[in-house]
Amino acid sequence: MIQGQELQHSRRVMSEQVGAAARQADAAHEQVLFLERQMQAMQLQNEIARHSAGANYQFALFDKRVAIYGLLDAIGFKIISDGTVTTVTHRDVIRTVQAAKWIFDEAVREWLSEIANRSFEGLRAQGRVDRLNENMLARA
Repeated sequence: MIQGQELQHSRRVMSEQVGAAARQADAAHEQVLFLERQMQAMQLQNEIARHSAGANYQFALFDKRVAIYGLLDAIGFKIISDGTVTTVTHRDVIRTVQAAKWIFDEAVREWLSEIANRSFEGLRAQGRVDRLNENMLARA
């Protein structure tokens, strides 16, 4: 009878252990499902962050491009107001073109380089006019 009781006790313990192992397996499965959901949420957050960063980059680039156009507009107005290209306005053109180098594509950079070249030509022409005026005044 003692052996029967021990056998019964062993079966009960094994049955409890099987139940505990099943509960642990269920808990582990729930943890796996929870971690999978967390991974999906993190992937979604990363995707949203990537899209947001891209949009912020585009907005920042837009702001910088608008600033360059604003500077060129102000320089153009100064040239029209003065009626000539001065050393200061030419310097401003060169600085603006240099600042624009990193935020525009090749076609716009070429256009800006052409503006800088024309500015230099205008500065040289104004220098010739100034020298001619000085010569005329010296002869008078």
